[in-house]
Amino acid sequence: MRRILVGLLAALLVLAGVDTLAWYWATGRLAAGFEAWAQRERQAGWQVRSAPPHRAGWPLSATLVVPHLRLALTRPQPGEPWPITWQAQDLFLRVRPQAPLHLSLAVAGRQDIGLRGAAPIPYTASRAEVEVPLDRGAEPATLDLAIDGLRVGAADHPTLTIARLRLRSAPPARNMSPPAARNMSPPAARNGSPPAARNGSPPAARNGSPQPAVGFDLVTRDITLPPGRTWPLGRRIASVAAHGLLVGAWQAAGSPGQRIASVQRAGGRLVLHEAALRWGPLDASLAARLRLDPALRLEGSGRVMMSGYAQALDTLAANGAVGNDTAVAAKAALSLLAGAPHPPGPATITIPFTLRDGTLTADGLPLVRVPPLSPPPAPAKP
Repeated sequence: MRRILVGLLAALLVLAGVDTLAWYWATGRLAAGFEAWAQRERQAGWQVRSAPPHRAGWPLSATLVVPHLRLALTRPQPGEPWPITWQAQDLFLRVRPQAPLHLSLAVAGRQDIGLRGAAPIPYTASRAEVEVPLDRGAEPATLDLAIDGLRVGAADHPTLTIARLRLRSAPPARNMSPPAARNMSPPAARNGSPPAARNGSPPAARNGSPQPAVGFDLVTRDITLPPGRTWPLGRRIASVAAHGLLVGAWQAAGSPGQRIASVQRAGGRLVLHEAALRWGPLDASLAARLRLDPALRLEGSGRVMMSGYAQALDTLAANGAVGNDTAVAAKAALSLLAGAPHPPGPATITIPFTLRDGTLTADGLPLVRVPPLSPPPAPAKP
């Protein structure tokens, strides 16, 4: 019996030693990978600063902790209102034995995001984690993002909260839409997408070869909007969901505006199979196919499907977003477009729309001007 116990103890010591060596090797690789990433970002115009990283996680995972990480865009382009600074209290880079080919990046503590000409915006989350493949041959756009308990603003008086956010992106062949993303819209909306938006295969490039594409699924629940003002349909948005494809290549380096311009030059487009919104009495769904014109404005076409629009217009009038006469006239006009209701459900309307030359047109009626996503690139010098 004593010999058996000694043998078991020796085996445990060997396993502990092997696990320690593996942990030490894996955390060393994480540290080297983080430093290589930081060098690439610095060359691309970003400032990367942090306290010295340290190893953690033994024996359950290989973890590298990066304290007080700060990223800043050192060479922003004029006129770009994009986020230019981000800092986090602690960043955790983690590899688990049950998923050795996936890297988990989790953020803990307070974070701040800075916009051009504005004070940094603080926020926290009970969970903020993204998982990406470690395999160099894997698609770089493959990721799983999970955020729970997001609180934007001061910890005791947040201005915006989101209970749950999930985002998954992957190549179309591997992208699986979660059930929540498929069932967020009214029944009529599920069959109303335009024929172009139903096709899940990436469009072909002009030379006949398929363009690179990435599928995405987004689900967000229980959004509470900032206080201090009257929101058109109330402070609480029950859910927002989207499912579709991003088609086309874009450059990996450069400013946000340069990357957007590269999407337009490459003929990139957004195929939105379905986007759904539940806000107050309104239940809306959208299907569309969009791209960027040379002025970096959205253009394309699609269809919007809505139910609960009568109650939504009453709420808009009660909150002062529209006048009472406007609400009555809009309900009368929308009722003409609505199909027969299916008791006990409300009536549902379908409205086609187009975006062209910076103008949004709904059912043939011009509505609003749409600004570009970024200032158009300057013409090349002769």
